[in-house]
Amino acid sequence: MLAVSLPEAELQPWTVAGCDLAAVNAPGLCVLSGPSAAIDAAEQGLVQRGAAVRRLHVSHAFHSALVEPALAEFEALLGRVPMSEPTIPFVSNVSGRWITQAEACSPGYWTRHMRGTVRFAAGLDTLLAEPDRALLEVGPGETLCSLARRQAQPGDERPILASQSHPRRPDLNADQPARCVAQLWVAGIEVDAQAFDGQVEGCARVPLPSYPFERQAYWVAAPQHASTPQAAVDPAAGPRDPADWFYVPAWKRAEPLAPVSGAEGGCILVLGDAGTLGERLAEHLRSGGIPVAFAQAAEAFASLGGACYAVRPGDSSDHARLLQAVVAELGPVTAICHTWSLGHTGTDTDAAGIQERGFFSLWALVQALGSSQAGRKLSITVVADQLEDVSGNDPLHPEKATLTGLCKVIPQEYPDIACRVLDVVCAANGTAAQARLMLQVAAELHAGRGADAQVAYRGAQRWVKHHEPVRRDVPGVQRLRHGGVYVITGGLGGISLALARHLAVRWQAQLVLVSRSAWPARTEWARLAESADQPQKLRATLHELLDLESLGAQLLVLQADVADGPAISAAMRKAREHFGAIHGVIHAAGQAGGGLMAHRTRAAVQSVFRPKLDGTRVLMDATAGDALDFMVLCSSLTAIVGGFGQADYAAANAYLDAVAAQAGRDGERFVLSINWDAWREVGMAAGQALPEGVGITPEQGAQAIERLLAGPAVAQTIVSTLALAEQVARMRSPALSELLPFAATPRRQHARPALQTAYAEPATELEQGLAALWSRFLGISPIGVNDNLFELGGDSLLALQLLAQVRAGYGVDVHPSLLFEAPTVAALSDLIELRLIEDIENNPDADPNAEPQPPERNPAPATA
Repeated sequence: MLAVSLPEAELQPWTVAGCDLAAVNAPGLCVLSGPSAAIDAAEQGLVQRGAAVRRLHVSHAFHSALVEPALAEFEALLGRVPMSEPTIPFVSNVSGRWITQAEACSPGYWTRHMRGTVRFAAGLDTLLAEPDRALLEVGPGETLCSLARRQAQPGDERPILASQSHPRRPDLNADQPARCVAQLWVAGIEVDAQAFDGQVEGCARVPLPSYPFERQAYWVAAPQHASTPQAAVDPAAGPRDPADWFYVPAWKRAEPLAPVSGAEGGCILVLGDAGTLGERLAEHLRSGGIPVAFAQAAEAFASLGGACYAVRPGDSSDHARLLQAVVAELGPVTAICHTWSLGHTGTDTDAAGIQERGFFSLWALVQALGSSQAGRKLSITVVADQLEDVSGNDPLHPEKATLTGLCKVIPQEYPDIACRVLDVVCAANGTAAQARLMLQVAAELHAGRGADAQVAYRGAQRWVKHHEPVRRDVPGVQRLRHGGVYVITGGLGGISLALARHLAVRWQAQLVLVSRSAWPARTEWARLAESADQPQKLRATLHELLDLESLGAQLLVLQADVADGPAISAAMRKAREHFGAIHGVIHAAGQAGGGLMAHRTRAAVQSVFRPKLDGTRVLMDATAGDALDFMVLCSSLTAIVGGFGQADYAAANAYLDAVAAQAGRDGERFVLSINWDAWREVGMAAGQALPEGVGITPEQGAQAIERLLAGPAVAQTIVSTLALAEQVARMRSPALSELLPFAATPRRQHARPALQTAYAEPATELEQGLAALWSRFLGISPIGVNDNLFELGGDSLLALQLLAQVRAGYGVDVHPSLLFEAPTVAALSDLIELRLIEDIENNPDADPNAEPQPPERNPAPATA
């Protein structure tokens, strides 16, 4: 299930693409529900479109087609339950109107309630239609109160109260029930004093005036703001020739960095193991007068003395304790060197162990930094081996490559953290080669935030990674063959079906479509495709398959989870039995990421990794005996340029790139990883309105594969409809204002509700500007400098949009975690002033009296 900050009407593309509208909680806040693949696609598409979304932690896809198998039994069970006319009137979540006797006593009504859309917003309209009706939320938190405040009409001063305080204000819980009863009494609600007596320790009756102390309204007219212009691709540039969409990774020699001489201020934290390069690096830096803390991997956190510690690599709580201890002992950390991905011994030879010490340790570290170091500039240097094949003969370990994708996204989500990767060749302890490598790493640490993002050292030589443009013209000799047998994983997805259509029409291919989802028997396709009772997405896919067959395609649709070894082996066996041989594989299965690292769980990351990492390993093993002409791995442009909220997805696709590089190095078979730009109309960009000139049409994507399979045996190729330098530049800064544009239409204003915090008027010009911005977002006026965003009805989605406008209006980035910790105008004003001061200190030539100018708003690149 997915919460989306958009009106119901704007979600229609996704409700016809496999999702159901589960709830309309407010005029601009809805919930989608459905199968994981459909929700993943909707989440990806909505994020790229600029909508604020949030994944809900639920056990089932409630109020969607997935509950339909239970409806008949549920209704039959209800038919045996005696039902009576309600004695207390209530509003129906099915209709948004007052319940009728017939509805309340009908099993069919409650079955519709279980399946249909929750019309909470319509129900609120019904309740709010009576001006003398107070609203009381009974239960934990203030979620429903927030929704009601968003929907209240201008000038509506009725009480909207909660029986328990917001989860972020546990200090108020003890007195909240009594406070709530008092506010109800002030509003004119009769209170049963006998029932309430004795519920609060030490309570006593106090005579008060029969009128409230204040009845003054603070309502003001909504400020008028100009509409925010929508970003678009520069039309003067014109469309690029599809033959020029291609890039390949390359390495170029770079000048070595100057050696470190003395301390540069701040503390350095080195993560490594005893007796390795990490420990020797820490000793070397200390000898130069630099304060250094050293942490080694262990089974539990411990302080070992002498600024040395032990931590569990993949545990964020251990990293938080480590950072706290280091700051207390040595002061703020300004640089971190991560060396846990150097070499692998013992149990770390398995993929899970390598990921624990590599990707998940860095993930845990950044999560800890997000809460403890936010607002301070810091650089992370990841030192690893077997990441890159610079010479053509370097050994590779693809599991480590997930670090490179993660390091692309960290600076985009955490603007104060610079992140870079050094690929090295381990040298034996005590050798001249290790001493040289230690000095090289120390120099890279000294270079800090402005250094190259991906560097490799081979002996004395320093290499920097970049991407060379290459031209792929219309092919001549093809690796594709007429009548070839091709397996496509994720075979019922939009991109897979587009490729299948091209292979069927152009090459008369015999196609094996492998899907994780169960699929109807072939004899049922025609009937189900015409049945109005079937989901629209199922019918559309069946029509597509029937159309492929009408074009002469031979299809075999098989169900198998690509990460399930026995299931995929069985599917490959059926394909050989049916068609005789397998000539090529296109691995297009995947699951979209989505979500800030600070709130992303390991289980969510593993679900993204499963089809890409586990699935690729399974496919390679299951086809080891096949004489394949090619294997195509559908990677993503996010592995190259990153993507806000796409850390796990970028990492998973970086793994595909490394697998292809390893296969190319070993020369056993032709494996090609394609870093796709977004496909228009299908895949994860389905239903998304991409700017003209951005994105790949299905026809162009199929032609691109033809060009690549006829070209040289290059292991990895990037396909970008925009110049790659432009894609990289647009993703280099965390432009929340570009990713989460705020609708220009101002919300209707209503009076400030009764809060636990006394109203304090904004004093400075900055506070007044921020208060006006909050007022526009929340539809409340006035806003006090100490008012809590969440008590005013805000939520995490709205907070992200607000920060986007802060960046656009004041030219500074404020990390969401900082606002969540202190969600007031006063605190936000202090953060902005701090950032502006830092900018002036870092840029002494700037005019300190100049008005901050909003940055140019460019569209975020849409990636596959």
